[in-house]
Amino acid sequence: MKLSQVKFFLRGLLVCPMRPFISVRKNLWIFGSDKGRRYSQNARYLFEYVVKEHPEIEAYWISHSQDVCRDLQARNLPVLMNTSLKGIKACLSAEVVVTTTWFDDIRYTFRKKGQHHLHLMHGMPLKVGYYDTPEAKKSCFVKFTDFLTANFVGNYRLEDAVFLPVTSELFKTIIQKSTRNPRVEITGQPRTDDFLSFDALSLRRKYGFSPEDVIITYMPTHRSYGKGALSPYIFKDNPQAIKYFKEHHIVLVWKQHINMTNHYESFAHEDCFRDYSADAKVDSQELLFISDMLISDYSSCVYDFMLLQRPILFHDYDDYTHTDNPIYITKEDMAQVGPISEDENGLLHNIKECLKAGVPAYIKHPEILNRYHQHLDAHSCERVFRCLQQKIK
Repeated sequence: MKLSQVKFFLRGLLVCPMRPFISVRKNLWIFGSDKGRRYSQNARYLFEYVVKEHPEIEAYWISHSQDVCRDLQARNLPVLMNTSLKGIKACLSAEVVVTTTWFDDIRYTFRKKGQHHLHLMHGMPLKVGYYDTPEAKKSCFVKFTDFLTANFVGNYRLEDAVFLPVTSELFKTIIQKSTRNPRVEITGQPRTDDFLSFDALSLRRKYGFSPEDVIITYMPTHRSYGKGALSPYIFKDNPQAIKYFKEHHIVLVWKQHINMTNHYESFAHEDCFRDYSADAKVDSQELLFISDMLISDYSSCVYDFMLLQRPILFHDYDDYTHTDNPIYITKEDMAQVGPISEDENGLLHNIKECLKAGVPAYIKHPEILNRYHQHLDAHSCERVFRCLQQKIK
């Protein structure tokens, strides 16, 4: 057990006697993401919407990262440390608790009368997850830590969520089954709203790209929940690809999954490559927005990128259905969205073909896009907010 976990458990022992004496405060909402480590994901965008559009709500971002807290304070956004007395009190008294990645985004929230939990989810699932995943046999030690967590750190479950937001009827069916929660609403994801309001030129300057750069982003998901092998840094040792990229002003961005942090490598590379894997300040949504093409495997970022109606390539370099979880979507479904490759030669060929074609195949057939997105607008935050208010009432 890590020292940080021990501290959370010990602090929970002190918090436990306070719980019956702290009542729920109406219109106090708290938000968190990425296990309290970062300011990101769906919760970030819903939080900013609530702060801007609904001053009647007392909203706080909850984090146990001092860097996150300092950054938000500098931006005049309300933030509390999860481990501070004010932060713990807010967790115990909030009317609404909003999480994204998992329930430990915010610690010290417990099921109680008058408190509502909204779980926004990391993204729409391509990979099988939640209760659809066979549960591994737990050791006595893991059962003990689960007991401590449920009783002293937080005990919300997927079934407790007041509702779960999805983007289409396809995902509504999948999420209802995989979470065992019938309360699923087709609202869209808060994190995609800004795709229609971002300024491309300013974001390119922010990340050091010139207007003529062709940005291709490689954004794979993790393997075995962060315990598997790191995805390859594609093309880094491929002279043919490097020559092609330089001749066509292509910058290939590597963005490994945050769960693979312990596997990140640091190495010298050609200037046609950028590695943003270890940079916690890079917002994946901003990076997707300025990308001219996306390469992924079975990451949920694929569905986000479809809203931008730009080319998507699938790079299936491993047999992930055996080394990781299987997928909900068939290979035939994926091929309708973008071409699939299994090695770098095939991937480079697909890059060249897509740059020539311009318009992706799934745009020529709107029914493909509509299968994954019922709403093609920038009002997901508004729909989630209204739905939440209705559920609370």
